[in-house]
Amino acid sequence: MSVKEIQITKSLFFIVCVFIVCLTPHAVCSFLECTSHFTRRLVALNSLINPFIYGIGHPNFRKVLIKLFTCKPIPEPSRFAKWLCNICKHPF
Repeated sequence: MSVKEIQITKSLFFIVCVFIVCLTPHAVCSFLECTSHFTRRLVALNSLINPFIYGIGHPNFRKVLIKLFTCKPIPEPSRFAKWLCNICKHPF
């Protein structure tokens, strides 16, 4: 395996582990029919954490993410990135 494949595999493994850690308490509470605001917040936290995990593991993703948050031009933006920046009314 190449270095890039190993890096992607590690990143994906970490993302899956975080997903399991955040989702398991909610799944157990749902199974036991108990309600907890904490477990719902953990599930939401998972979605909040994912972009930062990608940013840590992938330098290109980090650069583009920072540019998206600051509404600065992205080199060779994808169709989705163009759509997302249109929300900020930022021309390419």
